[in-house]
Amino acid sequence: GNERLIGQNLDGSFIAGYDDTSETKRRDAIKGQYKAGTIYVKDPVVRADGNGKDTENPDFKVDLALEPGQCAGTTQNEVRLKFDWTSNTLNASLSLALPVADLKYYKFDIDHKSYYPITKDLTLKVKASMGLAQGYGGKGLPFFERYYSGGPSSLRGFANNSLGAKYDSYDKTKKILTPGTGKAKGGEFVALAGASFIAPVPFIKDSENLRISAFVDAGTISEELKEIGTKNLRAAAGLAINWHTPIGPIGIYVARPLISKKKDDIKNFSFTLGTTF
Repeated sequence: GNERLIGQNLDGSFIAGYDDTSETKRRDAIKGQYKAGTIYVKDPVVRADGNGKDTENPDFKVDLALEPGQCAGTTQNEVRLKFDWTSNTLNASLSLALPVADLKYYKFDIDHKSYYPITKDLTLKVKASMGLAQGYGGKGLPFFERYYSGGPSSLRGFANNSLGAKYDSYDKTKKILTPGTGKAKGGEFVALAGASFIAPVPFIKDSENLRISAFVDAGTISEELKEIGTKNLRAAAGLAINWHTPIGPIGIYVARPLISKKKDDIKNFSFTLGTTF
């Protein structure tokens, strides 16, 4: 995966919404958005059956664009409609890249997050999310719209964006292509869930901005919608500390995989700035 999105030039947009804040303190909003512009893609994606050749490694072929059907040139036009719905604990969005332009795909995302007091100092946090996307009209899903999994914002205990199907990698020394050992391709489907028991840090008198939690994260990612199943299921458990500071939240966690595979990129410890778990 050497592909890279280097810019978007969006030349027309509007947002119309409805927000209802009543005495019940329920927040509902529906928003629509229109965007049109050009996507610029740089750097080739490695392919064993490509037509071009890597100038650094003449024996290794690459494609000058992306995989078949995914941004088949260095610039692609997009006209997209997006609708968002939000409430107190549930968010959903639907995007459609219209067939009047080069890119043709749809996306649907939904996520939930809620908190349940157990005792005065103990709270249960439950979260879940799902996303599915696919190209249509003979087009694949662009790489920059794919889903990724692994890391502090999705599935702790695994390296950031490391899970799922992987690109082939090229050994410059041996000049051989090794299937499925490169960067993660991302997928058309992802499902994530997690639960945490959150409490103040013990033995610290002023711990209003400091919390410790015990968590379990689980999730799965599929390269294509037709592959949805449990074969890519991963799970991990661990302990985390969140500290809300004037410069932003700071997080530290240690995690141990509960469900993993031999070639997974495990990350038992992580420090983050600006991310809450």
